[in-house]
Amino acid sequence: MTNVPDFQPGQPGQPNPYGQPNPYQQPGQIPDHQRRGNPFGLVALIVGLVAIVGCAIPIVNNVSIVLGVIAVVFGVIGLIVKHRRRGLAITGLVLGILSVVIGLSTQALYSSMLDGVGKAISSASADSFDKEHTVSIKVEGDSTDANITYTTDGGSEQADSPTLPFTKEFKVTGSTFGTVSASNGQTGNKVTCTVSVDGKQVSTNSASGQYASASCDYDK
Repeated sequence: MTNVPDFQPGQPGQPNPYGQPNPYQQPGQIPDHQRRGNPFGLVALIVGLVAIVGCAIPIVNNVSIVLGVIAVVFGVIGLIVKHRRRGLAITGLVLGILSVVIGLSTQALYSSMLDGVGKAISSASADSFDKEHTVSIKVEGDSTDANITYTTDGGSEQADSPTLPFTKEFKVTGSTFGTVSASNGQTGNKVTCTVSVDGKQVSTNSASGQYASASCDYDK
């Protein structure tokens, strides 16, 4: 007895044992197992994979967007060419589209975040520049002919032979950079200067001896 192969006539992609045309196969259609490789699809897949990896990374996403466009172009070409497998082309096309969409979205997000940070810094700088501070200076010692010089918003001021301890309080807008200098005259043993800004001591210094000088610089 002769064994007959177990073929089911009319199945798509299977030869007909009776030599008749397969009724399920369209004229001119090539079965998938007979299609050749698709180099365009392979390029689209590789480029799409590289693009999708960096599409959400700042700065790198600029390159990913360009690579995504390239992957889309090669994917479309891979789908157009005849008698080629289309799986790689479809995958590369999808990856390219995703990388472009994600890259553009993250760019817009990062740009919005940077704008917000910039506005916050500008606002903080403006508030700091316009803010009013209270500067208090104090000079202590036992000299009766001391000399004191200090800076204010209006410039430099001087007090000759003041009664110690000497105190002065004034307002400064914006930067509080300044200095205080206190010197003994022929009399006095020790002289000390202290500066506070908004109630917080920021500088102090002392000097001893005839004509000794102590200075306090402050910046807040």
